[in-house]
Amino acid sequence: MPRTSSRNSCGISWPGRLKPVLASWRICSSAAAGVAERVEVHTADITALPFEDGSFDVVTSALLIHNIPSDKQRYRALDEAMRVLRPGGQLLIADISTMARKYAAHLGQGTLRR
Repeated sequence: MPRTSSRNSCGISWPGRLKPVLASWRICSSAAAGVAERVEVHTADITALPFEDGSFDVVTSALLIHNIPSDKQRYRALDEAMRVLRPGGQLLIADISTMARKYAAHLGQGTLRR
């Protein structure tokens, strides 16, 4: 189970860049749902996540990966997401459709939905 944090903002970075993401809505939403004690927000390099293999039931990404400058680094981010996902877990990515097709091809699995 993920650790708990009550930070109001976070960022996701890749080498040489940092994209701040306001996460207060996550904290507020989790509090409203009664699960705030199970929510944690981290700042990390998406291409080298600081979590053990199989740490999460669900990994999500919303309009982030296409911003990574190179295909090699984008695919590294996908590989990291899969690494920290437990067997049988779900990877949910919302991104530009042309990029999502590349992600699915790289992973060799998944369902594209519009």
